[in-house]
Amino acid sequence: MNFLHKTTRLGCDLGRAFRFLTKPDMIKKWSNLDADISMKKGGHYTLTSSEDAVLQLNTSGSVILDYEREKYLHIEWKDANESYDLLIRFMQCTYETEFCTEMHLMFKHMERSLSELEVESYNDLFETLLEELRKYQNKDWVIQDSDLSMSYLKGSKL
Repeated sequence: MNFLHKTTRLGCDLGRAFRFLTKPDMIKKWSNLDADISMKKGGHYTLTSSEDAVLQLNTSGSVILDYEREKYLHIEWKDANESYDLLIRFMQCTYETEFCTEMHLMFKHMERSLSELEVESYNDLFETLLEELRKYQNKDWVIQDSDLSMSYLKGSKL
């Protein structure tokens, strides 16, 4: 497989969604991971978990390749001496009159296709992380397509 794609919707604006992945104190609140982040191109992006944590993670050596606030975060993800490309895009959507954010996570190896074992492992990892974030922000609510509305279609005769 060439890449892994995961999505989630958060009941918040783009700025809050972006901060969930870039502010160490906010990362700690929803994931219980320790974060050491230098928000600049070439800055480090390290997430670590304690030994007794359910989810074991250590991204030492990971760096921010590029970012644009509230639009995307592009990271070179380091894990076990392997380099992966992690891109997270943030898209605004609306729920009635409130904003929500759709997050798209794309993950691939920097030089080769992902093995079946890598796909399974990282699929579980990112699904767990995105679900923890969704639960933290939305509680029990899973934002479905039917929940979303587009203001320019509200007056439509269709």
